[in-house]
Amino acid sequence: MKTIKTRFIFFTIVLIIISLGFPIFFLISQFRINFNQRSGIMLKTTLDLLNYTLENTMIEGDQKNLQGVIDSLVNQKGIDHIRIIDTKGIIKYSGLKKEIGNNVKEINYKFNIDSLTSLKMSQFKDNKYLAFSPIMNKPSCIECHTGKVIAYLDVGTNLTPAETKFYTGTNHMIFLGIAILLIISAGFWFIFQTFISKPLQKLINAMQEVKKGNLSSSLKIERNDEFGIVNKNFNLMVDRLRDSQEEINKLHFEQLQHVDRLITLGELTSETAHEINNHSAIIMSRADYLSFEALQTPEISKYSDDINVILNQITKVSEITRNVLKHSKKVEKNFERIDLVNVIENTLNSLHPILIKRNVELIKYILPQQAFIKGDALQIEQALTNLIINSIDSMNGEGRLKISLIDADSLLTITITDNGSGINDSIKEQIFLPFFTTKKGGKGSGLGLYIVKNICKNHNAELEMESKAGEGTTFKIIFNVKRVKHEETINN
Repeated sequence: MKTIKTRFIFFTIVLIIISLGFPIFFLISQFRINFNQRSGIMLKTTLDLLNYTLENTMIEGDQKNLQGVIDSLVNQKGIDHIRIIDTKGIIKYSGLKKEIGNNVKEINYKFNIDSLTSLKMSQFKDNKYLAFSPIMNKPSCIECHTGKVIAYLDVGTNLTPAETKFYTGTNHMIFLGIAILLIISAGFWFIFQTFISKPLQKLINAMQEVKKGNLSSSLKIERNDEFGIVNKNFNLMVDRLRDSQEEINKLHFEQLQHVDRLITLGELTSETAHEINNHSAIIMSRADYLSFEALQTPEISKYSDDINVILNQITKVSEITRNVLKHSKKVEKNFERIDLVNVIENTLNSLHPILIKRNVELIKYILPQQAFIKGDALQIEQALTNLIINSIDSMNGEGRLKISLIDADSLLTITITDNGSGINDSIKEQIFLPFFTTKKGGKGSGLGLYIVKNICKNHNAELEMESKAGEGTTFKIIFNVKRVKHEETINN
């Protein structure tokens, strides 16, 4: 019953049996009831007639006439035999002359006459119906007979030739019904196999090929029925999948090329930052020496302010190169107890030059002085960096960026809000997909928000986004502090 074909054939047979078998069964049962009733009526009528004739004949003493009456009745259609048997079992009168004088046991009689005291009726083989009735000793017979029972009357009826054929026909109806059931079942099986099972199997095989990656698979459209429509739509679907696969492969190759260039650029940036850091160290050491000499040499002291400016600027250069080196290194995941306040400050310090250059107003609202979670500081910095850079790019120059950290109900929530161009409703479901970007001129890799989403997932944090085109965007990263503490307790 696991296949449609098996269920179809099974329920078809059940419906045929219900719709065809029950009427035939009812019709045959009704015919047989009618035959039984007809035979019973004929038996009773014959018995009544014989009893009446027998009584009158015996009273008049005309026993010879009794045999004539029996002979005339036996010749009637539907009468099989008539016998009168005495109490000793000897057949006195019979429609078959050769039986007269024989004991009833010699003819393999159905009834045991020694135990019969009342009317008995029974159906015998070959559609014969038998009746055996004792002839009671009535007051008018006492003068000539003794005992309670004088003799026994045996009457048998059968169906007429026409009735026999009709009765046999009811049996033939059973075989006819079975034959019809087999023919209809075979017909339905052939129809299902030809018009449903084979086309369906072809569709399944084609889908298996597509599942294996064979996008050149197609189905022939040989008919205009439902399967023809399904085959046509299947071919269209495979064509679109093939076109999409080609586009994906093309885009993937382009992105791989772009990522490869980014990796090369990252390596060059790392080397450049390292070299800048070396030269910065030399400049810093020289400037620091001049600052020390300015305290002791009047000729140099007048340049103290300039030397301090050089020291401050070269310190900032060193911080920038140090951040570049930190983010360019490939490090293993390191989940430990970290302070989100420090992570946010480090991220903002790294992005400070970009904020100044883009003329972005930064608003900070850090409510707790410390906010500890278990996580990877570098990953969270990367997530915050991606979100902030996206916000800066959406503002196209001047704008306002608000970053907040709130601790409420055991939830630490980092919120990043900008007043940039916002996100259209039509692409909100796609912004977290890999390689999806709205930045033009090859400016984005399309991996920023995808990476942010996975970093949040790694930290069991929820990422929420609200945006309205033309008004700005808000991203929220929500950490469940209770869950972190619970996990720390279990691990300890």
